[in-house]
Order: sequence, then C-alpha cells, then structure tokens
Amino acid sequence: MSTYSLSNISTPEQKVPQKFSEKKPHIGKPNGYLPTLDGWRAIAILLVLLFHAKTYVIGPFSTRFISHFGLFGVYLFFGISGLLICTRLLEEERMTGSLHLKGFYIRRTLRIMPAAFLYLGAVALLMHSAILPVSWTSIAASVFFVRNYVDPGGVASYSTAHFWSLSVEEHFYLFLPSFLLYVRRYRAATLCVLAVASITWALLRQHGLGGGSSSSNPWGTASICFFLLLPAALAIGLQKTAVRAWAVRFLQPSIIVPISIGVLALLPAKSPVIALLPAAMLAATVLHPQSWISRVLELGIFRFAGKISFGLYLWQQVIFNGRYDPENAPFGIAHNFPYNFLLVGCLATASYYLLEKPCMRLGHRLAKPVVPGRPELA
Repeated sequence: MSTYSLSNISTPEQKVPQKFSEKKPHIGKPNGYLPTLDGWRAIAILLVLLFHAKTYVIGPFSTRFISHFGLFGVYLFFGISGLLICTRLLEEERMTGSLHLKGFYIRRTLRIMPAAFLYLGAVALLMHSAILPVSWTSIAASVFFVRNYVDPGGVASYSTAHFWSLSVEEHFYLFLPSFLLYVRRYRAATLCVLAVASITWALLRQHGLGGGSSSSNPWGTASICFFLLLPAALAIGLQKTAVRAWAVRFLQPSIIVPISIGVLALLPAKSPVIALLPAAMLAATVLHPQSWISRVLELGIFRFAGKISFGLYLWQQVIFNGRYDPENAPFGIAHNFPYNFLLVGCLATASYYLLEKPCMRLGHRLAKPVVPGRPELA
C-alpha cells in the first residue's frame, strides 16, 4: 500500500501535446505524496469492513448490497499497489539509471512486517489464551506469507484469513522489481500476456479444469495476480507521451467511475473484466485532480482513513466477523455497531502513529527513496 505519486510519469524529453496541457496529470508536492489515493484506500477499506460485518439495516436502508462490492475493496488495494509500486520503480530507474532493490526491500519490509507481525503476535496470544480458535498452521502460513495456499477459506482460522491478500502482494513485490531489472523491452506487453495467462488459469480452475475442481483454491497467486499485473502494465504504458495524452483525454472521472460502478453491479465479483476497473478508476482521478470526484477523495476524513487503512485492514478481522464467523464473538459488544468501528479505528490509529510511522521513517533513513512519500516521513 504505497504512498508514491504518479508525478514525473514521463521522461524529461517527453511532453504532453499542448491541447492536453490544461489537463496535465497531478504533479503533486515536492515530496511526491498524492492525497487522492488515500481517498481510494478509504473507500477500499470501508467496502472490506462492511463486507465482513453483519448486515446493518436502518429504516429502508441496508448494507446488504455491499456484499456484492465487498471483494472489490481488496481489488482496489491490489490496483493501488500495482500502479504505484511499478511507477515508483520506474521513476527510480529514470532518475538514477538503475534499480536499487536493496533499498526497495528495506522500505517495504519496515512498512509491512512490523504491523503485520504485531497483529499475528496478538492473535497468537489470543489463541494461546483460548479466546480465539487455535490454528497454529495459519499463523505460520501468515508469517511466511503463504496464507493464500493454506486453508484460505477456513472458518477455524478466520482471524488470519485476510493474510491471503497480503501474501499475494508480497509475492508481487518479489516479482516486479526483478522483472523490471531483467526485462528491458516490451515490459507492458509482457505483463499483459502474464495477466491473460493468470485470467485463463483462474477460469480453468473455476470450471474444474487445469488439474483442479471448481472448488479449488481461487486465491493462489497465479489465479489472482492479474489484478496487480494489469495496473503495473498501465503504469509502464503511461510513461509514453501518446498513451498518457490518450488517458488524460478519455479517462474522465465523471465517466469512468459511474461506468465502473455499473459494471461492478452487473458482473459477478470474480469476473476477470473487473480487473480492468481499479486501474482505470485510479488513473482517471490521478490524471484529473481538479474533478469533483478527486476533490471528494481528498477530504480530510478520507485521507485520514486511507492513512491508517493498513492497520484497519489488519485489525478488522477479529472484530468484523459477522458475515463469515458470527458464532465466534469473544469480545461481546465490541463486535456490534458502532463499537466495532470505534475499536478498530483506535487500534489502527495507535498502530499507525506508534509503530507504522516510526518504522516507515526508519526505512526512509536507512534507504532514502528517490521520491519520498508522505511529508511526515521526511
């Protein structure tokens, strides 16, 4: 869940045609922070929270419809990672002439591991105390980020089930830098081919082909990585002036976002077509920061929720369990609205300011990035 912007997305020699100059991409502040993406993180985590919670009904209004969109919250996180991590690496390559993988992995490690391991430690303690169902296998699988291959849908290990998506992202972080380091030509085309292969594999597995049944694990990296590969391919494509100019012209937030919501409402949650939507929505708002949608995403409440979204994603799993694990409610009233939002919000806020932010700052000191992230990390 990176914080890097899409600034400097073309080489110094490349210029957008004059007729697009009034709609140039967000160049951000000197620190490279892009608040619009925190807004998208807030939307993503809200979808996840409401998806995992029990259905809330207030008069004629119900959160039942969120069930159809809930998984898209994770896909949005994938899209942000694919688009921004790839852009970040390309910026470093353009500005320094090389990729410094050691620095990249130092910053990634200090961004992800401390908060993730703190959560796993807390869950292990709760398991040891018989407060949560015991599943040491799921803890071990989460520690080594292979949770998407070890009982990803098991209710007994629900408290670590969300590590399936973190495992997929970690696998992507291992793949992408090496790919960019050794593949110098046809990068976007190659990523698209790999994405098509991933989609094909996912469809085969869904239909009981390819050596598995229709109930085979759908969360394996090979079956889901196209949600990261396609945004990464877009990041590479946007390095070219012609592609960027086309995107600025046709990816209008007021058109792309409503169309995407309509497509999401009509298609199954696991439809491969949905893989195109996160990158399109993210790019549209990034390329048009003056649009009303981008402005809404940059409101303070969304920016704050996006800032602590990693902690929210980690800690919600033991509180927001009304949909998949309703019988296991060891924290009593804390599982009910509004106490669940307040508790998870407090845990995530404490995680960000007491652990995540200091660790990120340490990572930036140990391996200074070419384009720093948030202002508070300087």
